[in-house]
Amino acid sequence: SINQSIHPGQVEDLLYYAEQRGDLDWIIEHHIQRKEYAKALGVFEKHLRPQTITDLIYKHAPPLMEHLPEKTADFLIAVCKCSVCGCVAYLTALVVLVLVLVYF
Repeated sequence: SINQSIHPGQVEDLLYYAEQRGDLDWIIEHHIQRKEYAKALGVFEKHLRPQTITDLIYKHAPPLMEHLPEKTADFLIAVCKCSVCGCVAYLTALVVLVLVLVYF
């Protein structure tokens, strides 16, 4: 767990540092571990870039879909419609949505 050795006073500093480095994976994982699913989804929405979002969708969409199914589905549909995201993100979002719906 990434949060086991973090002192509560350090969390905001670490989140700021991770954002400055562009470590979206760490930020999303942090929020999911703390059951802050809306914040995790907000990271996706804030950083909607095709070069960063595809792998993160594969990794983090299932727990988000489990806990925030409607908002996550809306986000994935928005990714599909996003003109800057191209085919890779479009197909990724569809595949993840289908897999999540089948397994949950």
